[in-house]
Amino acid sequence: MSDRIRLAASAASGLEAIVSKELKALGADNIKTVNCKLFFDGSLADIARYNLWLRSSDRLFIVCTEFTANTFDELFEGVRKADWHSIVTQSGTITVTAASARSTLFARSAIQ
Repeated sequence: MSDRIRLAASAASGLEAIVSKELKALGADNIKTVNCKLFFDGSLADIARYNLWLRSSDRLFIVCTEFTANTFDELFEGVRKADWHSIVTQSGTITVTAASARSTLFARSAIQ
């Protein structure tokens, strides 16, 4: 299906299995758990349904880009290479809130 996108649901530590079960019941597929986040495939139409019916998840995210960054230079280059024009309009704004789990990049202010 061409409209499939990568989504992520955050969960409190220990609740990942419950969130995974809820996602499967809602029809999510390709579920993978990494550091209290469950990554899965869905469509734009699914987002409202997940937001409405996921009970054990904290938040739902659209994964805009993915890359590995072990240094701040790699982080900067990965963010710079993202296709921001397809994500936000020229007059739009983005609010960045950083979190770091099991990463060598742990300074939240520097990550932001």
